[in-house]
Amino acid sequence: MSKGVVIALAALFCAVPAKTVFASGSSGERIVVLDPGHQGSWVDMSAQEPVAPGSSQTKAKATSGTQGAYSQVPEYELNLQVALVLKEVLEDRGYQVVLTREDNDTAISNKERAQLATDVGADISVRIHANGSEDSSVSGALTMAPSEENPYVGGLAAESRRLAQAVLDHYCEATGLANQGILLSDTMTGINWSTVPVTILEMGYMSNEADDLYLTDQSHHQTMAQGIADGIDAYFAEQEAALLDPENLGSRETQTEPAGESGTGAALSDPENLGSRETQTEPAGESGTGAALSDPENLGGGETRTAAAGDGGAQTAGEAAEGNANAFPDTGLLGKNLAGVPEAVTPADTMEPLAEILKEGWLDARSQAGEKWSVAVLDLTTGGSCMLNAGEQMQSASVAKLFIMGAVYERILYPEESGKTPIEAEESYEGEIRELLSQMITVSDNDAANRLTELLGEGSFEQGAAVVDAFCEEHGFSATHLGRRFLAENPTDDNYTSAGDCASFLEAVYREELVTKEASEEMLELLKGQTRTGKIPAGVPDGVVTANKTGEMPPGLGLGSIENDAALILDEEKPYVLCVLSNDISDNGRAQEDIAAISAAVWDFLEEARE
Repeated sequence: MSKGVVIALAALFCAVPAKTVFASGSSGERIVVLDPGHQGSWVDMSAQEPVAPGSSQTKAKATSGTQGAYSQVPEYELNLQVALVLKEVLEDRGYQVVLTREDNDTAISNKERAQLATDVGADISVRIHANGSEDSSVSGALTMAPSEENPYVGGLAAESRRLAQAVLDHYCEATGLANQGILLSDTMTGINWSTVPVTILEMGYMSNEADDLYLTDQSHHQTMAQGIADGIDAYFAEQEAALLDPENLGSRETQTEPAGESGTGAALSDPENLGSRETQTEPAGESGTGAALSDPENLGGGETRTAAAGDGGAQTAGEAAEGNANAFPDTGLLGKNLAGVPEAVTPADTMEPLAEILKEGWLDARSQAGEKWSVAVLDLTTGGSCMLNAGEQMQSASVAKLFIMGAVYERILYPEESGKTPIEAEESYEGEIRELLSQMITVSDNDAANRLTELLGEGSFEQGAAVVDAFCEEHGFSATHLGRRFLAENPTDDNYTSAGDCASFLEAVYREELVTKEASEEMLELLKGQTRTGKIPAGVPDGVVTANKTGEMPPGLGLGSIENDAALILDEEKPYVLCVLSNDISDNGRAQEDIAAISAAVWDFLEEARE
């Protein structure tokens, strides 16, 4: 923590009297901590810290965030600019405001940011970030809050969610940016260490031209700040109303209110008010990137998503209508009664009917339309499988990052244990490597994938790609090839895999046989922290743990349109692998819906077959 922050805190401690938390009164009695995410890229924050109190899991203390794809403005700079304007707005309204940093040189970790809010007796903490996606069409704002299942701050969930809703609604109303809803995440170090209601505001996508140019135009910062301040006002006004409610007068010590009881909370939890918002579950840790191709990624359509203790953030647009079988077009096959399968037949023997269901419902029609689809289903209990074009080499998009992850674990993190010649990375890189792995898998950060490949090649992407290809060849992933950088301009090659290769990779991870037992366990935890859960995970019931990696490519980039997903469905009774790859598709949104519907059909089939 810089000397300037320490001096500012000392002055604040002298000036701020002791107070009752949530005491009624003017806004002047409220202390708001504003946390402009990240810091300058030259500040080394690669050292590790626990992701939560008592947790053995660690992550880099902080990262430098993303950068405007069109403005070239660094996220850390944007976050601070907006926070400084917001500080003035809030102070004009009578709040006492503490910034976690006032320049881009301050070395303060995510844990220390949360602890600062505790130290100054803050009422709330609002973390300011900006988002990013590999899909430049994704736009809009979202907020993050912990879930009630968070083992560290579950008691703050209701108030944090109410704060998140109020800030998001008023911010989007003021700016006109799309409202993508709340991401309930237990993956953020800065959330897990908090002792006060906390939310992360992702102001917009710096990977989207319109969002980027709006956010970085400083003439808009006053409007943005006014919207956030209006949300903070609304949060405290609702709290005041609750305190003055005669029904609550006898229990003012207990201020935590279940989400959905009133005001914005009610709007959030009432299904009639949610519109197309959905609630999804994903495992607690922190992606650490804050918001650049970072924390919550690629949400679309105003969803509310949930994350449990692991690593995670969001997903592509067009997923608002997903989440269960009833949300998908009626093919006559979803929920089909499979009671005609003889009871004595095992699931391993009943996969042929599943193949017919998938071909009849989706694959035949898509093939006739000129699209390429492949599916691999593997029952991890019985060994039964359903393979439809599963050996065909397909464009992988970001699914190729699975194999980069495997090569990094084998050649950099666990070379001796796996009997491989180590690829030397400087010792200081280990913290960076684990953070890059988290970014690459949980939020599909392309820069992280390119950087890890360069580390495998000791500075050369091409040599690193050769290491990945060698890893794939040795492990039998024969259709997989890394041929270009992610988001490469004018590529002469592409990245490829097959549904079968992806299924084999995930099975080896599940059985703790890929690289080493420890490496497999770590890879599984990263995959559980996936934030893009609108395809295969959306087709299984709420509460079922999934671990997946998606890949997508919108039209117009010269590589065709792609929607892929490879997932482990970790149901306690019937774990299985499902991989669906689609290339040359005519409609990305429809393909996402089809993948989720295929997922629902596979779930229903396996459930019926085992009854």
